[in-house]
Amino acid sequence: MRNHFLLPIFQLLLCCGSVRGAVESPELKAAESAMRDHLPEVAMTKLERLLATPKLDAGLAAQARTRLAEACVRAEKWDRALEITAGAKAQSQPEMAFWRAMALQSLGRWSEALEVSAALPTDPAWPWFREATYNRVAILSAVGDFAEAEKVLAPLLKDASAVHPHLWQAELLIRQKRWSEAEAALQVLTTRDSAEQSEQAFLWGRLRLEQENYPEAISHFAPLVQPEMKLPRALHQTTLYLLARAQRLAGERIAAVTSLATLVAETPEAELLGATFEEFQRCNTPPDAEMIRLLLAWRGSNDAQTKALATLALVTAKEASGDLAEALRLCQEFIASQPESPLMTQVLLRQSRLLIQQGQVQQALLLFKPLQEPQQPASVRAFAAAMLAYAEVRAEDFHRAAEAFKLVSETTADPEKQLVATFQAALASVSAKEPEVGAMLLAALPAAKAKPLQVDYLLERGLYAAGQGAAEATTLLQQFLDQQSQHPRAFAAALALAEISLQNIVSAPQTVRERIAVAQGWAKTPEDLQRVEILTLHLESLNATPEAFAKKADQFLSAHPESVLRADLLMKIAVRFYNTQQYAPAKARFLQIVEEEPESSLVETSLFWAGKAALGLGKGCEDEAIKLWDRVAAGKGMMQMDAKLEQAKLNQRRNPPAALQIFETILKATPPPNANLRYTVLCLRGETLMATAGEDAAKWQEALNGFDQVIQSPEASVYWKQQAYVRKGGCLENLKQDAAALEAYHEAMNLSRNNNSPNEADYHWFFRAGGKAIRLLESKKNWEAAVAIAQKLAEAPGPQADAARERASRITTEHFLWQDE
Repeated sequence: MRNHFLLPIFQLLLCCGSVRGAVESPELKAAESAMRDHLPEVAMTKLERLLATPKLDAGLAAQARTRLAEACVRAEKWDRALEITAGAKAQSQPEMAFWRAMALQSLGRWSEALEVSAALPTDPAWPWFREATYNRVAILSAVGDFAEAEKVLAPLLKDASAVHPHLWQAELLIRQKRWSEAEAALQVLTTRDSAEQSEQAFLWGRLRLEQENYPEAISHFAPLVQPEMKLPRALHQTTLYLLARAQRLAGERIAAVTSLATLVAETPEAELLGATFEEFQRCNTPPDAEMIRLLLAWRGSNDAQTKALATLALVTAKEASGDLAEALRLCQEFIASQPESPLMTQVLLRQSRLLIQQGQVQQALLLFKPLQEPQQPASVRAFAAAMLAYAEVRAEDFHRAAEAFKLVSETTADPEKQLVATFQAALASVSAKEPEVGAMLLAALPAAKAKPLQVDYLLERGLYAAGQGAAEATTLLQQFLDQQSQHPRAFAAALALAEISLQNIVSAPQTVRERIAVAQGWAKTPEDLQRVEILTLHLESLNATPEAFAKKADQFLSAHPESVLRADLLMKIAVRFYNTQQYAPAKARFLQIVEEEPESSLVETSLFWAGKAALGLGKGCEDEAIKLWDRVAAGKGMMQMDAKLEQAKLNQRRNPPAALQIFETILKATPPPNANLRYTVLCLRGETLMATAGEDAAKWQEALNGFDQVIQSPEASVYWKQQAYVRKGGCLENLKQDAAALEAYHEAMNLSRNNNSPNEADYHWFFRAGGKAIRLLESKKNWEAAVAIAQKLAEAPGPQADAARERASRITTEHFLWQDE
């Protein structure tokens, strides 16, 4: 990739006249004429035709190949230039090697370009000596070897009258941020040549832009882009780009956009066009309506690259403005309409990020495979691996997340990112209940870098264990405090230890007081001290009534009216009232958070539970609950769908059509609901359809389809599949399909009996399925099967087993089903 700051200097190489030998062939003369007329593609065609001539004179063929190499470079057909100049024989010819170095440099293959250019003649008498020297300086500059670049340039600087070497010198000094030397180099230059004056003015602008003197940079760039200056196309467009950048940094956003719009209209080469759109996106932050209109206009361009870049910029703008659905739609449209676009990788990366943001993690995961193929650039593979890791975290598959973060650490070339990814992999392994894996990952790092990360890892393990209620939390946190008493996060560990003790106060009340005192000793800020005070408040009010706790909490809030913990404490008061079924004061406290702490992250949760509390107040309060949930549903928070679900459940009895409409809204939402919410809605919607179907066969079928969606979902747990099977059985019974209904009940029972995760199901649906199956079998007078099902229920754990055993005995006795001895 070429650097646009060096592009105007590179163009000097291509503006130089070629050195010609004797030309006798008419075809070669015609090609030379095309080159003089700046038609290198035409010259290429003529030269290729000439070289295809049978029995072509060897000398003429050699001249034609050399001119063809030059024509390919001038036409930017770099790969063809490399084909022509390949082989030891071609590279032994200095001029062929010169054009090969130019092609390699243009493709960004710096090490190869350096090797070829190093072998070129260093005799000033060689006709291409000056141009080859500039080319080598450009390559060395691009790889950051400025010391060597200055050495190579030094012989040309001896000619004080030559301006071009001194322009290169100024460029090198600017690139090294040696600004005072660059300024001195530019000040001594005097020339009457208009092209050289333009280059000098351009470098002055570059220098001022680097020095963050944006007004003066604008004063140098602005005159250069006027049509009367007649700059070469490359220099004109690069100057226009840098002018826009200086204007944006100077706060002249409208002027910057005008400059960028002018540049887009000129359709610069791909790399500069990409940089132009990146600059436009910086101007369009936050998104502006007028700039959105510009992007929409550019999407209608006949130039494929402009259209693609405009679409990408529009995706960014829509994402920034929160319209994720439209951003995702644009990505999908791009993929469908431009499958061969070189920007496809960028679009897939954007699409994957949008899908993750909208909760569509499984869909995002499908995109990562092509982005991690070996042929992808390392930067793309590293970014894709990082996105995959965060997607797995969102999906709560922490084992896979740890593997993905590990892949990031192995892929990225950035040492800092490697450390962060390794630490993230270790943390994910904790959530995956594989802490030993995280310890191994950190131990593999260099000792100096591993030690501080291991300390933080120990703390994170302790805090995670505390959050999970794991017995090892106390040991881990105490170990951290013993080893790192001066650590900045020691207070967090001490506070967590005190909170663990508070949860176990019955067995060790004195330990709680001691640990609260320890946490107080580590408190550094007023907020830390307030946290300790609240913990003491909880200790003193543990067995108090909600009213007594509220009184003490209100005293704290009066003493600390600006406390950042205010909303948290009000929430604790409200929850205490709610848990003791005191719904009126609970609702009042939830709404107090909404009214007094409108910026708190707890506002949405408070509104939701205020609705639940209102519903608990009994008949006549349903409308108030629905209005409170309306406020939650109207937002874009995490509980939006939960609020809609509560409204639908309330409307199942009051207004079934309204409930069904809400269920449909949830199922079709963007982003889609999480799996558990989706299963809940499908089951409740099916139940509502059954209750209102009457003779409408379509409604019965729609209910069945919903239950089947749950049953057929590979991610659905036993609990959800059991529930769907039982409800499906009820639906089939209503349709007089008793055999199919019995099969559904039997499937529900077998799921539970084959369940390898006993915590996943509480046997509620197992016993419901068995009870319904027995009732159906009894109606068919199939007493043997009814007894078999009842005995199966009797073998299961739970209080309902005894009732099943008695039922089996009763059926056996009443219908004389005992076995003959």
